[in-house]
Amino acid sequence: MPVVAIAALVLAGGAAGAVILLRHKAYEPVLKLPGVKVTQGKRIGQLLVETDASMTPDEVAKQYRVTFEALRALVMEALPDVPIAEPVAEIVTVPQAVLCDPQIVVDVKPCQVNPWANVSPRVLMIINDRTRLPDAMKRGLADAVCLYDSTSSSTIAKQICKVTDAFAARLP
Repeated sequence: MPVVAIAALVLAGGAAGAVILLRHKAYEPVLKLPGVKVTQGKRIGQLLVETDASMTPDEVAKQYRVTFEALRALVMEALPDVPIAEPVAEIVTVPQAVLCDPQIVVDVKPCQVNPWANVSPRVLMIINDRTRLPDAMKRGLADAVCLYDSTSSSTIAKQICKVTDAFAARLP
């Protein structure tokens, strides 16, 4: 009987150890970028947010939601019959140096706070600085809504870009 009890304790301890090891498995990023160590990720609705631990995915997603709703309201006020779809599929926080790498950024000048990842057009890279997040998100979403409006004519697209440019230029 004592041998069975010891075996049960060893097995239980091994199972507990396995559970602990499984819980501490490192996060595997969906988007792998040179110079970025993504340590956290979370899908929030249709949006995937991956971070380098500078901020939590929830913080970034909350800023995205607040900013996108403000931008959508402004566009709807100016162009009430124009629907604005979610322009971003993924957001990744990255160091400033990554934003200056022409192999990684696309569609904008390198070194801005919110360029688009070269691997996918709907991946918004945001500088990993909490103090700059609101402005970076505002500029990134303004660009996204302007760039990825595929439902409008070129005339309406130009009007949308005019509204989003004004939104991005506003002080926080």
